[in-house]
Amino acid sequence: MANNASEPEDPKDHDPFPFRLASEMEMDEREGSIPPDHSGFAGSGNTNNDQQLSRNSTFHDFTSSGNTVPHVSGGLRGVQGNAQSPYKPNMATKDIRDDFDLTTGEGLQVANATLQGCPPLSKHKASGLDCLIVVLRRIYSHCLDPDALAYLKFPDENPILRYAWRRFGDGPDEVSEADVEREQVCNELNKTPVHYTAPFKSLCCSELMNRTFWSQDVFRLIDVLNPDTGESVECSSEIAGMSLLDLDHTESPGLSLKDVINNAFGMKPSWGKMVFTPSKPWVVRLSYKSSVQEDKRLKFDDLRRLQLPRWEYDPGNQAFMEIGSIGYVLIAIVRMTDKPKPSTYVRTYAYSGANIVGQSEPVSFMNNSWSVTDPSASYMLFYGLANRKQDPDGPYPYPEVAEAQRVDSEILKAMDEDLFPLIASPPADPSRAFMEHFTFKQRRGPRPGKDWATLHEEENQDSDRQHRRRASQDLGTSSTHEDGSQELGDAPDVGSNKRGKDNNRHGAEASGPKRPQRQKNAIIERAALERQTIKSTRQCEEFASSVEDDNGDEMDDPTQELLCMDDFLDQCSNELEALVLRDKGSRQSQDGSEQRHHLQGELKKAWATEKASLQGSVSYERSLRESKEETLELARSKASTLNKELTEATTKAVNLQQDLMAATAQIKTAEDQVAARVTVPRGVTGDLAKTYLRLTDEFRDIPSVPETIDGLDMATAAIEITPILDQYNAKEYLVAFLNERQQGWHFLSQVLNGCPSVTEHRICSMHGRGCMKVRVGGLMQELEFDNS
Repeated sequence: MANNASEPEDPKDHDPFPFRLASEMEMDEREGSIPPDHSGFAGSGNTNNDQQLSRNSTFHDFTSSGNTVPHVSGGLRGVQGNAQSPYKPNMATKDIRDDFDLTTGEGLQVANATLQGCPPLSKHKASGLDCLIVVLRRIYSHCLDPDALAYLKFPDENPILRYAWRRFGDGPDEVSEADVEREQVCNELNKTPVHYTAPFKSLCCSELMNRTFWSQDVFRLIDVLNPDTGESVECSSEIAGMSLLDLDHTESPGLSLKDVINNAFGMKPSWGKMVFTPSKPWVVRLSYKSSVQEDKRLKFDDLRRLQLPRWEYDPGNQAFMEIGSIGYVLIAIVRMTDKPKPSTYVRTYAYSGANIVGQSEPVSFMNNSWSVTDPSASYMLFYGLANRKQDPDGPYPYPEVAEAQRVDSEILKAMDEDLFPLIASPPADPSRAFMEHFTFKQRRGPRPGKDWATLHEEENQDSDRQHRRRASQDLGTSSTHEDGSQELGDAPDVGSNKRGKDNNRHGAEASGPKRPQRQKNAIIERAALERQTIKSTRQCEEFASSVEDDNGDEMDDPTQELLCMDDFLDQCSNELEALVLRDKGSRQSQDGSEQRHHLQGELKKAWATEKASLQGSVSYERSLRESKEETLELARSKASTLNKELTEATTKAVNLQQDLMAATAQIKTAEDQVAARVTVPRGVTGDLAKTYLRLTDEFRDIPSVPETIDGLDMATAAIEITPILDQYNAKEYLVAFLNERQQGWHFLSQVLNGCPSVTEHRICSMHGRGCMKVRVGGLMQELEFDNS
């Protein structure tokens, strides 16, 4: 834009904000999650914290530029230095600036997540105020840097700015505490010209918000310069209103967003020579009203971003030249209404363009049944400086609404209670129960004969006895597990003494998945060993012939020992068969359990999908019901107004009908009276009498004349002449005129039409003394003489 002016100073040399916003800072991307002690954001039982911000979002390491942070009242609350934990709960204020150390990367991460993911929850609905709080918290997170916060001011006279810094929770106690402070905020607002239940635009663009927030330098869309001096013009009281872009497609369907931006800058006739130059605000506001026609409405992708021009002063041309543009991305949308009812909704977005999904989203002001493409709807859009280093190609084409369904916790809780039996926990694994039962039986274990454990001390000379002693020791070998249960060891090959390695191996693997198979193999080997032992019955008889041992004890009857061994062998066989059957049943049970687990998982997934779908339907139906109720209320109001108007119109019609009847009666009476008092003659005289009722009595005895003379209608002539004679002695003049020579009547049209004729001494140059015009002229002179 060209403009003659003295050379102002280069705006780039006087950038008052030598730092980077959260959207401009160079961030090292790293995957992470909210630390466990940050319960203020993470909520109870929520392990998918990354979805609380946005799809595919990551937490970043916020680092400041290293400048000293000045202390500004109401801005950064003096939480300086490195702290051991970024979370420092302040039970008195619940202020995020006091609860988190905003000078550390971790503290900034948690504070940013808290601002974006925790909207205000309250028992008292005020959608306009709630939407403004959500927008302010998104702007706070956009400016969440110690250096940036130092330049922002949050005056105490504006309770909304203070309340937006509060740490909100979804617990009953937290909601109650927040409601106490909310009531104080509402009471303070009610003392101002704007009420807390006012619509969003009335609150956002109120005199209080314009004076304390939007008029700050960092939110100024324009700088007003005096071209003669090159100095800025102070207009803080009006700068907030001029910084709001307005795109109304109901009034100007062909107006583009770029046209609106360009029209905001340049010279304004109402401001004289002042020049409006583009600034570099942190946030740009746009008031948008969509068109009724679908082909004229902007798509969501058309509103994702906007570009503000960059101007630079050219001293050679003494004008400002456009040298580039500054990118902004959409960070919040508010759908507005004109009534303070719970029908104002808000939606926030990340720098990447993804819809931010919060920890909780109250349906009273975060309903997603609306779109920015709805016809003839009013919106306010907020744009933040784009982060070209983090998202050079962003924002990306994410959908307007995140795919995750919004759910109502109360409805889900009721659904879970009703459908809990369908997704109840399955019974214990049958294979596990079988293993516990088998271990219990192993604890009981088969016992060998009474004194077999001591025979090797007596008969160490006999090899058969040594063999039987080794067999009995093998039968008594067991390994102890950590849970206190015992397991019989594997029987080694006959004549082998290598047992330690096998026992240790089985003891370490006793709890593994192949334990039943190993137990079966051990019993089979043990049964084979016992059969081989029983074959040596003759050697057992030699053992029975021993009289006494060294201690004087007698040996048991070998027959009884054999019976015990037979019983033990039968028991082993039975256990083997039972184990085979149980192993088969265990595998079947295990397969059935896996199938059951799979079916239960599928059921849970199906129920989760159905539950989300049901919640979406419930939210849509609720929004539709609210819309229908509003429409019904409006229709009832209009019907009541129309009924009142109809009643008034009916009353007026009745009164007019009565007046008409009375007037008709009066006219009839007057006509009767006139007919009774006036006698109208026939012919030309009657026509004259009807025209001039007040002359009827005078003209009653005028003699009749021919209807036509030389083609001239005498009635018409009399009517035309009467106004001329309507003076004193009108009757005598009319009679005298009508009794004149009839040959001159054909000149009457000349008299009436005013045709030019030269007369002199009452003699017409064309017709002589008999000219009608001459005679009428003479008659008029006589009348004037008589009147004088």
